Amino acid sequence: MSKNSLTTAFVLTLAVLFFSACDEIIPKFSDTPKITFDKIDIRQNPTARIDTLRISLKFQDGDGDIGSDTKADTSKWNFFFTPYKKFRGEFVTVIIDSASKNDFTRGTIPVLKPDGRKGPIEGTITWIIPAITQVEEFPLTPEDSMKFLFNDIVKFKVKIKDEAGHFSNEVESDEVQILKPR
Repeated sequence: MSKNSLTTAFVLTLAVLFFSACDEIIPKFSDTPKITFDKIDIRQNPTARIDTLRISLKFQDGDGDIGSDTKADTSKWNFFFTPYKKFRGEFVTVIIDSASKNDFTRGTIPVLKPDGRKGPIEGTITWIIPAITQVEEFPLTPEDSMKFLFNDIVKFKVKIKDEAGHFSNEVESDEVQILKPR
């Protein structure tokens, strides 16, 4: 075998090894997003007398099309919450008026792959809900019974949607207690 043939065979062998290794490095996820619950916490701002809720999810998506570049277009909503609060020992759905400016049950995740290239993506999304408490005055009205009050124990079910319209699985958060302002 000539020196050129050995060199060519060596380069081809390295190329095959490199490209086969690259195939193993690139994860293979479903094009339908998959989420898992990571954590939930309440941050207190005693000066403003409000609590801020933060919920984090781990995600994977095979084609990387999570996120939208517009918040104004309601058809682009891609983050969905179902809130629950403990009432007489059972969790009940909290009804939030969808026309209200305080409706936090849906929103828009920004584009996570701004280059627009298709391909797998994974990471953590943290959604922040400011001013989670809606009522602090007593006596309560009938509508107030379905809002978050100080000391309520709450949890959430969450799902996301990618640009292709695939909904992820739905995950449930841990329970967390809304704090009373100091």
